[in-house]
Amino acid sequence: MEVLNKANMYNDFSNKILDMPFWVKEVIFIELQEKFEEILKGLSPELPERKNNIQLFVPEITYMGMQELETRERKLDLNIYKLLEGAKEKQSIIEITINNCWTLSETCAYIIEASHHELFKTIDSEVIKANLHYMSGKIRLGEYLVRIGKISLEHLEEALRTQKYLLQSTEEKVGIATILINANRVSEQDVNSVLQIKKESEKRFFLDQNISNSTTSTLDPEKEYKLERKIEKLTQENKLLKDQLRKLLNIEKN
Repeated sequence: MEVLNKANMYNDFSNKILDMPFWVKEVIFIELQEKFEEILKGLSPELPERKNNIQLFVPEITYMGMQELETRERKLDLNIYKLLEGAKEKQSIIEITINNCWTLSETCAYIIEASHHELFKTIDSEVIKANLHYMSGKIRLGEYLVRIGKISLEHLEEALRTQKYLLQSTEEKVGIATILINANRVSEQDVNSVLQIKKESEKRFFLDQNISNSTTSTLDPEKEYKLERKIEKLTQENKLLKDQLRKLLNIEKN
């Protein structure tokens, strides 16, 4: 069964930049560096290693995932099949996210759901797994900091006890992040960096198809996205109606 799939817009866009003359790329690099320095003020200057960068992670589809992509036997959300199609093409999370006009947090949630159905291979990196769960809202900040090794479980439990004590004595709920920072368990920069990427992960990014050399569209990207969601919903409703009709016909035959 064919899955709705756009051209790899991110890959086209990235290649277009990489193919530019050196003197153009040099200026882009300088301007990006200056912009990053501005963005990173008050945040941790450390960027994750490539192997632990959630955007560059490539989910590996299993044999079961390939079978499900072909048969649609479990009748999962259409977006899961889009995700599997991207994984089949060995696309990274950033490619899958941009090609489907999703937010990063949405992609993470779809990966977790697909993994629950054993459609993806087990992820080795604890940092990647922690990011998937945190970006999708499955775990909170404290547990995330434990999973990536910034604090210990004992530190988190101590902070939770302090939070409970402050709530009972002052009737004011102090955030776990504030307690951990005041206890010197984690730096303010580290916490701000985590909160920043979480906030940014919920933003939707539309890559102009004209820029990426993909098939052009006369629709505004936002309108195109909403239209696609409507088409997906109608497709799913149509499929449900067909299934119900088949059941009714089988009952009448019997």
